[in-house]
Amino acid sequence: MQMQQQLECVSLQVCVSVLGPLESVVRRCLGPEGGSVLFTRDTGETLISRHGQRVLSTLHLEHPMARMVLDCVCAHAKSTGDGTKSFILLLSALLRAIQDSAHMRRKASWSNPALQNLANRLMALSRNELDDIIIHQVTPYASSYCSHHSDKLEHSILDYLISGYISGRTGAGQAEILKHILCEFYYKSKRDQNTTETISFIHSHFNVLHTRVAGLPVGCSEVIEGLVVTRDWSVWTELRGPIKALVLYESFGSSLGDNITVCFQQDWLSRTESITKQKLAYLLELQVNVVLSSVKQPECVLQWARMNHVALLECVDSDQLDFLCNINFPETLSHPQHIVMLKYCKRLQLGGLRCAQLGIYSNAHTLVLCAPAPGLLDQTVCVSRGSMEGSYAGWRSFACRWCV
Repeated sequence: MQMQQQLECVSLQVCVSVLGPLESVVRRCLGPEGGSVLFTRDTGETLISRHGQRVLSTLHLEHPMARMVLDCVCAHAKSTGDGTKSFILLLSALLRAIQDSAHMRRKASWSNPALQNLANRLMALSRNELDDIIIHQVTPYASSYCSHHSDKLEHSILDYLISGYISGRTGAGQAEILKHILCEFYYKSKRDQNTTETISFIHSHFNVLHTRVAGLPVGCSEVIEGLVVTRDWSVWTELRGPIKALVLYESFGSSLGDNITVCFQQDWLSRTESITKQKLAYLLELQVNVVLSSVKQPECVLQWARMNHVALLECVDSDQLDFLCNINFPETLSHPQHIVMLKYCKRLQLGGLRCAQLGIYSNAHTLVLCAPAPGLLDQTVCVSRGSMEGSYAGWRSFACRWCV
């Protein structure tokens, strides 16, 4: 019975001691004047970050409660897009206050029912008292501001959301550069959509709408029209739009060939070559100017492209091809082949990286993020992606509370 009672009790001292090191780590990088945390792995790779969730996720946490707190922090960040460091600091302060209260009452620990009761009271406070403050003392002023400054509202709120998010995660100089680039990225990507739809679009497709370039200053980051593919053209020729592009997910022979039953290898090779030539000739009849492939194509396809002035781009990321097909309303020949229309095709040099630039009619743009070192580049990408997640959550919350 005594052992069971001990298992049912939660030691506040253990909770505070576990959260103490986490609090000391995030406290160093809190606020615009906070510093960055430097991690060094056994391989010599370094990581520099002020992003609370990333800092906590990088730590090797062995204690079960520490891992539980990290799970809660990640769930909170996923829901709100921000507040990781504040979550840890407020939780630590709350547990210390409970510990002091327990000490005054000469209790070393609280039982589960008592802690559950405390948690319910805190939840009720946040739902009843805090929501009441927002509704009666914040919303009326925000609604008044909306009605008198509707033309400037979108720009100012988005600017504040991105600026506030980035300032707590990067240095002052880098934050100013990224804020300008991300706002530019948003406004160039926006067409006939409203703010929520635009941020949601960027947030959902961020992986295909950004490109990393190491070895350049952060100030070299820019927004480029169209879709940037970090592959050089296997066969390049100057083309003028509009352009018909064939999208392939398999090798040309396997994706376009027919099922053939043969007895001899020589007969099989001759029939396969004949079918391939027929299919390539059919592409010329369709006036296909560009071939975009997710895999390496046979040498005969490269020779055909050179002879017929067709641009060929191989080993394109499948997610980028899917994105291209989804937003361009493609014409499907036979699965998995699609024909899409492009405004233009270009060669692009980003530092020491040769890329392909595809102009698409949906007004999509690519965010090119630069940094002098891989660790700093990872931080830049992480902060940029997080700013879109935070802006999406923040703007959605603003729209639900104040603009409805």
